Amino acid sequence: MMKKKFSLPVLVGGPPSSGTTLFSVLLDSIPGVFCGPELGIFSHACLYSSNFHRSAENYLAKLSRCEWQKNNAIENLKEGYCPYSLIDEGNLSYYNQNSEKIKNILKHSSSIECLFEHVFSAEIVKDSCLVAEKTPSNLYAFKSYLDYNDQAKVIVLIRDPRATISSLIRRGFSLRRATAIWLVEASVCAELLPHPRALCIRYEDLVGDTRAVLSNLKRFLKIKVPLLDRDKISLNSKRVNLDPSIKSLSTWNLNPADEISTKAVEDWKSRLNDVQLGFIRDAKMLRRFSEDFSLPLKSLKDIAHIYGYDLPEVSCSQESMLELLIEQDMICSEDQVYDDQIFHERYLDFDLTNYDPKIVGLLRRINFKHSENNNNRLNELRSLREACCYWYAEHQKLNIKHNDLAASIERMSR
Repeated sequence: MMKKKFSLPVLVGGPPSSGTTLFSVLLDSIPGVFCGPELGIFSHACLYSSNFHRSAENYLAKLSRCEWQKNNAIENLKEGYCPYSLIDEGNLSYYNQNSEKIKNILKHSSSIECLFEHVFSAEIVKDSCLVAEKTPSNLYAFKSYLDYNDQAKVIVLIRDPRATISSLIRRGFSLRRATAIWLVEASVCAELLPHPRALCIRYEDLVGDTRAVLSNLKRFLKIKVPLLDRDKISLNSKRVNLDPSIKSLSTWNLNPADEISTKAVEDWKSRLNDVQLGFIRDAKMLRRFSEDFSLPLKSLKDIAHIYGYDLPEVSCSQESMLELLIEQDMICSEDQVYDDQIFHERYLDFDLTNYDPKIVGLLRRINFKHSENNNNRLNELRSLREACCYWYAEHQKLNIKHNDLAASIERMSR
């Protein structure tokens, strides 16, 4: 079990490609601090409610569903779970856990503290006086965690939206999805910035002046240990030779033993053209974001400004931008219907105030027909999923009967 003084872990999160993995290894390198790879278990706001037992039961039920049922984004959000990810099973082995063990822990835990203590066992954290858990999607539970206990602390990692979006595009995301991810998740985090138990760290500061960031971190966490030399920081982490998730970080030139580099800070300048930069700058939220999150509507450039990033106007023609908007299916955003598993994109809109209303109106009419066809395909997909869910449930019933029969035969044989 963790030492009583530090019974609550520090939760770390932020939009993807914001340096959370780099930061978690740096955190883990501090003597007396444990921070392993992401789990996804603690990114569910409902686990910090007064009715932990009921939330844990519902969580267990969700984990037992077939894959296409687990990530019903809006259902998960309304019930207090991370909209798009319930657990990261690939990293459980680092904690000497597996999915069945986690389900058993959930089943027998009486509180969130109990869940913490069993997941972060003494065998794993050893003599660490402070435990941290980094999962980017922890941001969806930050507010609930801070409200739950006046000793709870969270750390937000943020990065220039242009750099984050460029990085996500390189990972295979569309411009629309990458932009929506940053805007939604940065907006959620922005509401926490005035909180005295929330620390915001910019990626650019983390790689540009690592020692200063870690010094500030020590004050925030009230850690009284000397800092290591810059060239020994990541080497001291216990994860360097054990955690495969840190091997592909460009910040380390594919090797966590290398010195931290600033090369990724301005990478986006050679990867994004003016039309894409204009799209990012003028992206904004749809009204449904305010309804689902109870947060004010702000444009991307306004959210970026909160974090100290100024996005200047760029020169691109209306024709080029409209072509990009059509390509990204961003005309008639408000009228679009989405699959249950689509999350961030359902909130993204674009400011067309200064565009020719006649051209925009024509494009909306054309796109409306296109949307109707998409909606028909979406209904077909839902019907197919319902059929699959039915047969999956029948398959589970047969498995249970088969196991019961096998157990009966074994008892008779004895």
